[in-house]
Amino acid sequence: MLTSKGYSSQMAIFYWQFYMFDFSNANLRRVNFRQTVLEKVKFIGADLSEADFTEATFRDLDFTDANLYKTKFNSIRIEGEFKIWKARNLREIVADEAGFKEIIDHLRLQAQEEPDEIERNRIEELCKFYEKQLKADFSTD
Repeated sequence: MLTSKGYSSQMAIFYWQFYMFDFSNANLRRVNFRQTVLEKVKFIGADLSEADFTEATFRDLDFTDANLYKTKFNSIRIEGEFKIWKARNLREIVADEAGFKEIIDHLRLQAQEEPDEIERNRIEELCKFYEKQLKADFSTD
């Protein structure tokens, strides 16, 4: 089994499927997760700076306190729980139009289910920020 520590930068793990992996506190800077399926995976406190999740499928992921500086979420698919709003550098992620829309749609659903008003407001604020990004980056005007 792979350990969650010591991945080299620029490591490519295309097309893999990860089920119930715990990458908590791992250094995953610049790791390429393109077209992977990640199910019940924890990235709690992991450094995912400049990692690439293009065309990845997420099923029940936890990014709590993960560093998402310039992390790519292009054309992703989210199924199930997607704990991203407690990650760090959320305003610095990179996504195409499809990726932002998928994230916004999922966050809106989670905001409706969130019992804590402060957390619900935080999620809504993040959605508004991403919607502004969409308009600025992808408007056809």
